[in-house]
Amino acid sequence: MQRLRFTKTPPICDAIMFSFENQILGSNRPVSEIVEAMQC
Repeated sequence: MQRLRFTKTPPICDAIMFSFENQILGSNRPVSEIVEAMQC
């Protein structure tokens, strides 16, 4: 489920969020690492 975002966050941050949303069920990353990536 991809949403268009009109925010002031950098494109890299959006890419991280899209990746997180699209691969949430298959992610091997630690939760803390994901949370850090979300706080751009």
